[in-house]
Amino acid sequence: MEDGAMYEMLTRLLVEEFGLDEDQVRPDATARQLELDSLSLAELAVIITESTGVRLEDVEMSPDSTLGQMAAEFDRARPPATAVAPSPGPARPEAAPAAPAPSFDQALFVAPAQS
Repeated sequence: MEDGAMYEMLTRLLVEEFGLDEDQVRPDATARQLELDSLSLAELAVIITESTGVRLEDVEMSPDSTLGQMAAEFDRARPPATAVAPSPGPARPEAAPAAPAPSFDQALFVAPAQS
């Protein structure tokens, strides 16, 4: 993520997902000023974690954290970019689905002997 992208993600989430007014969302606004309670902060952290791979235990946020501080915390805790793994080669064909298991009645059926 480039510089400022985490802050942009935070502001977009706060406006679109949490319904905050764009005029309220500024780098120096605290979570408390934005009326985000601990549950809202946790939900925000989970959304960002799912999007970026940041581990929640690596991020410190409180009601007195500013949006700028939160963005910096997520940037600091973001895992380093990893190289794309090479393709494993051609795709293997999928196995045919297994036949359904016989019912109890079918399992007990014995074909008559042929003479």
